[in-house]
Amino acid sequence: MPEIERWPASHLLTTAARLVDRALNESLQPIGLTYAGAVALQILALTGPVTQTALAEAIGVRAQSLGETLARLEAQNCVDLQREGRVQLVSMTGHGTQMLERVVEAEQVVLARLRLDNVLLDELQALVGALTTT
Repeated sequence: MPEIERWPASHLLTTAARLVDRALNESLQPIGLTYAGAVALQILALTGPVTQTALAEAIGVRAQSLGETLARLEAQNCVDLQREGRVQLVSMTGHGTQMLERVVEAEQVVLARLRLDNVLLDELQALVGALTTT
């Protein structure tokens, strides 16, 4: 990459994020998931059944943006979508739990290749925390 040491911090962050997303998507492709779907499963494992709106908020996207991802996960029998009036409740299925185990394995392989240390992870968590509270 030309003159990477001269890039502004914001460009370095967004480029790194895109490249990590690409690597994670490639590692998840053999099991038929996208990184967006993997994140949705990870959040559902933490929260249990939630509305689509609450899940989107936890992920940091708009509820409408999550619709296509949830439709794919439902088609793969990873989540169950139930409409309750105007609200859609999302819950993880047993198959979704099994797929999440495969996601964790695939993520570990990618993250090991990146050799992220705890200092960088702490700094990234602080950055995300600072940007989401403003």
